[in-house]
Amino acid sequence: MPKNILIAYFSHGGENLVDDQIVDLGDEGNTKIAAKKLAALLGEKGIKANLFEIEPLIPYDRSYEGTLARSRQEYQDGAAPLINDGPNGYEAYDLIFLGYPNWWGTIPAPILSFLRDHDLKGKTIIPFVTHGGQRFL
Repeated sequence: MPKNILIAYFSHGGENLVDDQIVDLGDEGNTKIAAKKLAALLGEKGIKANLFEIEPLIPYDRSYEGTLARSRQEYQDGAAPLINDGPNGYEAYDLIFLGYPNWWGTIPAPILSFLRDHDLKGKTIIPFVTHGGQRFL
């Protein structure tokens, strides 16, 4: 098992579509919940993993419609918005779990930014993807 594990994720809280209804998920979107559960499961096995939330410098609207409009435009433009720095000591990680929601059948723009901004050469990347069908319990 690799020594240095990172769980990097992008998640959207606020309003999301759940069972064909717009529901406010609060500050923790599905991917953040999944990332925390993954860290806890690894911890139960005695494996330490650091969490890092990928955040765009200009946050997404908390409203479902606002986020939908922006993400659609980013997808059409192939945009990769500026994101927060980090994680510190990135080079030391040899295994990265990369979590994100499925937006427009692909990765959201902040993940494009993360991939653009970090050299992943020599690292093992394990993606995990959420989809807005149901809220995690």
